[in-house]
Formats: sequence, structure tokens, C-alpha cells
Amino acid sequence: MQKNTGKFIEPKLFGGGILEFLTRYRENNTYIASVFYLVIGAILLVVGIYNYDYQLWHYFVFPIVGVLLWTVAEYFLHRFLFHLESDNPKTQKMLYFMHMAHHDKPRDLAYVTASPIATLPIAIVIILAVYLLIGKYSFLLLPGFILGYVVYEFIHHAVHKYQRPPKFLRPLWKHHLDHHFKCPDKKFGVSNTFWDKIFGS
Repeated sequence: MQKNTGKFIEPKLFGGGILEFLTRYRENNTYIASVFYLVIGAILLVVGIYNYDYQLWHYFVFPIVGVLLWTVAEYFLHRFLFHLESDNPKTQKMLYFMHMAHHDKPRDLAYVTASPIATLPIAIVIILAVYLLIGKYSFLLLPGFILGYVVYEFIHHAVHKYQRPPKFLRPLWKHHLDHHFKCPDKKFGVSNTFWDKIFGS
């Protein structure tokens, strides 16, 4: 598992210019990313409704499956991608940008959520993969998946923002702060603890 560096370095992907500006970390990225991806989710839903015929139950089942699949993706991305060990300097730089800077500075809200421009390549891969797997039903499933992502971002933001969060968030608050400060190789769930229990992490 990739360890905390113990020394914070400003995470940058580019040497400057417009791409650096668009991908840099900001304290309000949680809100920017949420709006950005909710718009994408709404566009996908409208495209699906306009172009395809669905049965009534499809409108309920596929979005719910999408939300549940987000929880799986959240767990596996966090555990196996964001905490990947690598000796390759370029991979280390990317991992630091994506996640480990947040571990080095967990109290700084600017490093809770990446810019949506920085995460867009991962999103495009997921969208295309789901479309190739289930075709027209992806336009119903993906908005649920995106909604799950947005809920995750707000929970993650709240966990890091509040010293004592609302009572209903406290189990998740403790779970995630344990990941940061006690056991960074365990407790990978943020919006839920279910998959950590299932996989013994």
C-alpha cells in the first residue's frame, strides 16, 4: 500500500498554464465536481429517455443498482488504485496528486476533492465501459452511479470539515478518520462501511 510521504508537496500534474489551472485543488471542488457530474448524469438520463423505450421498472431498478455499484467502485478505487504501491516516479506523482496529498494534509479541505477535469478521464472510461456492457440501460444506471459519487463527496467533505459531525455521520466520521490516522491500510469505505466488513479490511 502506498504510504503517506510525511512531507506535503503541492500536488501538480502540469508545469503551469490552463491545464494546471483547471486541474488544481481548491476548497470548493466538492461543489464544482458535484454540479459538473450531476449535469453529466442529467444529460445521460435525458439522452436515454429521448432515444430509447424503457419499462417503468427500469426507471427504478437501474438507478438504484447504479448507486449500489458506486459503493463497490468507491471501495475498490480507494483500496487498489489510490493506495497502489509503485516504484515508478511518474506513477508515484500521479498517485500523490490523486490521493496521497490528501493523506499528507487531511485537515485541509482544499485536498478533499479533485477537480472534475482531473477525474474526467476516469469517468469517461467508466461511462464507456458501462455502455459497452449494458447498452441503452447505461443511460439509467449511470445517473444513479453519479448520484452515489456526489453523496460520497459530500460525506467525505463533511467528515473532514467538522470536528463533531451530525450524529448520523459519526460512525462514518470515526471510520474514515481511523483510516487517516490509525490504519491507512484498512477502512477504505467513506460513504459506507459495508465493503470493509465484507472483505475484512
